[in-house]
Amino acid sequence: MLITDIKFSKNNKILIYSGDRYLTSLSPEVFARYNLKINSEISESELESIILNSQEYKAKERALNILSYRAHSKNELKNKIKAKFGEQCAQNTVNKIEELGLIDDKAFAENYALELMNKKYYSKRRVKFELMKKNISPEIINNILNNIEIDEHEILRNIIEKKNFDNITDEKSKRRAINYLLRLGYDFEQINNILKI
Repeated sequence: MLITDIKFSKNNKILIYSGDRYLTSLSPEVFARYNLKINSEISESELESIILNSQEYKAKERALNILSYRAHSKNELKNKIKAKFGEQCAQNTVNKIEELGLIDDKAFAENYALELMNKKYYSKRRVKFELMKKNISPEIINNILNNIEIDEHEILRNIIEKKNFDNITDEKSKRRAINYLLRLGYDFEQINNILKI
């Protein structure tokens, strides 16, 4: 097919036409990779390859934008990319981002685990559950949690003192306090040892 027109859009995209048929829009970066000119011929397979390359470029830009806000696990990033660009494009993009060293499940999981323990006072059990939700591999999770030195008994004691749970006398408030601590991932025996229920 013959490229009959190349236009610039308001949002900095380059629009390619063949006769009355709109073919695709490309970012200037992708357009610069190809020798596309008015009156040059392009096959359907070449067009498909250019469109795929353009999609992967857009997906990579999207991934970098997502990562500029906060770190993500590999699977988390893939799911966000997949929603707009499809499974294969998302997988290719995440692989490239990983090759660049911009995502690392081990580093992400370690930072996330410490954040959950230090800011939300989650137990290791609850942290493990949260990391599993992010699709971090069991091997990475176990390795990280085994290497984190933390005194859960002391943390639990501090939460109970801070929340004034040790001075509760009525049953309803006691149940509420216990449920709160169970949601943080502490087991009933740990809670009982401090609250003396």
